[in-house]
This record gives sequence, C-alpha cells and structure tokens, in this order.
Amino acid sequence: MILFLLICPMTLITYCQTTDSETFDKVLKQLDLNKSDCHPDLLVSEIMPYAHEKSVLVIPVIMEKTEDSYKCDSYILIINNETGEILNKFYESNALNSDAISITQISIDFAPYKLNSKIRAFGIRVKYEGHSSPNPYENEELSLFVPKDSVLIRILKNFSISSDGGEWDTNCEGQFTSEKKTLIMSDKAVNNFCDIIVKTKIISTKKTKVNGDCIDKETSLNNTSILHYNNVEYK
Repeated sequence: MILFLLICPMTLITYCQTTDSETFDKVLKQLDLNKSDCHPDLLVSEIMPYAHEKSVLVIPVIMEKTEDSYKCDSYILIINNETGEILNKFYESNALNSDAISITQISIDFAPYKLNSKIRAFGIRVKYEGHSSPNPYENEELSLFVPKDSVLIRILKNFSISSDGGEWDTNCEGQFTSEKKTLIMSDKAVNNFCDIIVKTKIISTKKTKVNGDCIDKETSLNNTSILHYNNVEYK
C-alpha cells in the first residue's frame, strides 16, 4: 500500500521557469494561440520527475474578462521538452471561472498516483478563495489525468481535498469548519485501477466571548471512504 498526503500546498511554478520562451511559442503555434490569449498569472509548467524529457503544461485561455472576474478555457498538455511537440492534450471549455470566488493558484501534483504496475496519473490542483470577511471560504480541488495515445484522460474531476469556511461577526463569535483529505492508493483494484482510500478529518470550531475573552471550542471527526474506478472515472 502506498501512502501519500495531499493536503500540503504545492509551489506555483510558472511556465517561464521550466519551459523556455521559444519552446512555449512552439506549443502556442500548435494550438493556434497567441500569448495575449493566455492568463499570465495561471500559466503553469513543470518537468515530469519520472520522465525528464517531458513537461506538463496548464494553459488557461481567457474567453471573458471584466475588472473583477474572468472565464477561461483550459488546455492541459504533456510536451516534449526538446522539440515543443504536444504529445498528449486535454481541452475543456469554460473550465476556470473567477468572480466572487477567486482562483488563487493552479499547481501540478506529481505524487505517486500509481493506478497499476504500468500506469501512473498526475494531478492538477486549483485553489479558490472567497472575499467575504463575515463568511471566509477557501477550497482546493484535485483532478487526475492519465495519458492515452495522443490525449489525456481525466479520471478524477474537481475533487475537493481541502476546504475551510465559516460564519462569524468579524470580531470573535462564530463557527468554522475545516476539512482535510488524505488519499491512499489501495492494494485492491477495480477495473484494473487501484481503489483510492480517502481519509477525511473534519474540525469544527465554535468561538464565543466569555467575560471579554474569545474562547474556542473544537470538535473533530474522522471518516474513511473509497473511490472506485468505473471504467470512466473515479467515483
């Protein structure tokens, strides 16, 4: 059984740090895109640690933009680092929306998602944050992808692995909930892909003012669930 934690934030790595400008231009040409089409703050690239000749790129393409919001289509790619050739591609329209809930980070996750002896997935994480002081909110979602022929297949979609939220008077009193998930690759397989064991820890905090002091009362709950592969995706 392989155990790995998925609750620690990954460092954001922009495309210019791992993919040179010339190679990136070659990638955009294959997609018939210009640099001005891309959201510069959300472009991400990282060399695959188990296949150094390749990189994973996330390219958000701006479709609508106002002062406070935007909508992006998204390309997720595996490329050849030397030639810039796109080896595998996943495209989703209207994939990324940022308005009252903002996207704060996109990162690539190369934890050992070993689905069987031959196939390994990689993850894309997207972090969101709300802007309401009385109702704070943060969430991080994980999607998993595997290469097949010339495409990427998404086998886990927008799975929430970390969330924090609550409601309070912005001074002391209120209630908050924090939920963190750990994923474990099981030895048991369904449809040739290992089950994923999900261990969840939920912490609830109630803040009250007593004699002028802000007092926390914390309770916690742990539970376990299983994600099975149904020949299309994990559910």
